[in-house]
Amino acid sequence: MLFRERKILTISAICGLMALLGTGQDLADALINGYSFYFSESFSFKVYWALFIPFSGMLLFLSKQRRNRFSWMYIITGATIVGFLHIIATAFVLFLISRLFWDHTFHFSRLANYFFANESAKTLAIYGVLFYVLFRRQPIPPQDDIKDKPKFLTLPIGGKLVPVAVEDIQYIVSDRPYIAIHTAKKKYLYAMSLKQILEKLDRKDFFQVHRSGIVNLRHIAYFRSRSNGDYDIVMKKGHVIRMSRNFSKPVKRAVRAPQVSI
Repeated sequence: MLFRERKILTISAICGLMALLGTGQDLADALINGYSFYFSESFSFKVYWALFIPFSGMLLFLSKQRRNRFSWMYIITGATIVGFLHIIATAFVLFLISRLFWDHTFHFSRLANYFFANESAKTLAIYGVLFYVLFRRQPIPPQDDIKDKPKFLTLPIGGKLVPVAVEDIQYIVSDRPYIAIHTAKKKYLYAMSLKQILEKLDRKDFFQVHRSGIVNLRHIAYFRSRSNGDYDIVMKKGHVIRMSRNFSKPVKRAVRAPQVSI
């Protein structure tokens, strides 16, 4: 399952649960206070929660297109606009439902006023969290920087300077006090930190996936979930590299090919 599909399913499940809990709360309130309970009307008002699904899906799509780092002003403005549209859409959908299926019709303006008065703070908070989570991006190096990346790394090995083709590098791991650069045929030990070597590599292909590991996306076979937010990255030659949840987001964005799913 793709990351994006998993997020949408999670949001859908949460919204469905909140709608059911809200309807149950209405029923309990009716029983306690002794007034009539109409399931269809109560559940219809929970369209407020259902609309989080398409709006969140839209934000997920937009988050794939936006590459630069978020700003607080962007989050506040975006959450306010989307929250406003959400409440207007909720009022409009309820207006249509009541007009088409019920004996009485709710006025659109009264519905809008009700949701603005009772749900605006909650809506703003939810979309604020969504914007923060989805648009908390690490900047991708400019194209000019990418073009300057070398095609070979020259490594001092045994008193010699050995050129290693960057495209042949499968993964790099910490092997204190060195780093171990692995290709299909050989391992090279080099006195440099992971941060320093990553600056020399093409950031379209090389990603840090753990505090002690870097992988070349072109040499990944598949991902295997650890069911705790972490993943095992299985390389094409069979080597397994752990991917921590703290480093997973840039990799998730980069893995777009249909054959690569998680």
